Amino acid sequence: MTLQKYKDVNQAIALLSQRGYNLQFSLRSLGLYSRGTNRYYQQKDLTIDELYRFRNPKESAFDTILFAITCVDGSKGIIKSPGGDTPDLNLLSFMDKVKIKEWQNMS
Repeated sequence: MTLQKYKDVNQAIALLSQRGYNLQFSLRSLGLYSRGTNRYYQQKDLTIDELYRFRNPKESAFDTILFAITCVDGSKGIIKSPGGDTPDLNLLSFMDKVKIKEWQNMS
């Protein structure tokens, strides 16, 4: 996993999109769903390429956890969760079982 530095979640989403992370995923009962591919993906089908947590110093309710993921079919996209007082525990539990791309030193 190689981490980039982004000033906020909106910049991260825009720049990840430029790097090919174009799909938006949502967690449903059958797995992680992409409207772009009209497919469901299970944990074994996914890799977390990058993971970011953005903190809002004024209001923790606006904290965000952002996952950049690649699917077994080569599709790439993002999914985000509130990271403050009300995280999406179902999503975090699902993503906890997804493999993480091996760390790469940025130097």
